Amino acid sequence: MFKRTIYLLLSSVLTLFSSYSYSSEVTLVRVLGQQSAEDVTQDYFYQLLGKALKAGSTDPYYTRLVDATSLTQGRSMQLLTDDIIDVYWMGTTIESENKFHAVKIPLMKGLLGYRVSIIKKQNLSYFSQLSEAELKRKVACQGEHWPDTKILQANGYKVAAAGRYDAMFAMVNKGRCQYFPRAIFEGYGELAVAQKTFNDLVMLDDVLLHYPYPIYYFVNKKILR
Repeated sequence: MFKRTIYLLLSSVLTLFSSYSYSSEVTLVRVLGQQSAEDVTQDYFYQLLGKALKAGSTDPYYTRLVDATSLTQGRSMQLLTDDIIDVYWMGTTIESENKFHAVKIPLMKGLLGYRVSIIKKQNLSYFSQLSEAELKRKVACQGEHWPDTKILQANGYKVAAAGRYDAMFAMVNKGRCQYFPRAIFEGYGELAVAQKTFNDLVMLDDVLLHYPYPIYYFVNKKILR
């Protein structure tokens, strides 16, 4: 099943890039690097893209990481608009699909919408017993340009929006928000890095948030022209 997914991804992505080469011999594919040390899941999507491009083609290509240190999601999307990067992976929205071309293969089978939360250790027992109504009265940290922020707010949750991804770990540690929801494939790796600086942070996984939220690869629509 995994190989089948790679093949379908390859078919979509490689077809788009077949006429979008930066020379007659080698195709360059530019993608974002990590936003910070905690951003450990970026490498998975980078490696997945490389395997997809390599799996069914003998055409030479290489990927280049573009510095994404402290970039907001809004700025990252602008880099795709401005042709500074070629591929960007993110949770989908209607606006994103209107603006860019989405390769509609959900890269994590919908797991982006299943959320554990990073919290202070002292609050673990308390948060594990909260009702939904009580949780809505607590403040969640989320990115200023993340679709999650609007999703949570539309469902009655309080959100403190931050411009920088890495700042949200400090915000939880300082009590500026009470929990930081993360996808279940993101949270544990991020927490392991964050705990080197904030050793009072732990994972709340007795309570999950869930909303439909696939993550896709996106490319600039001009590739299709």
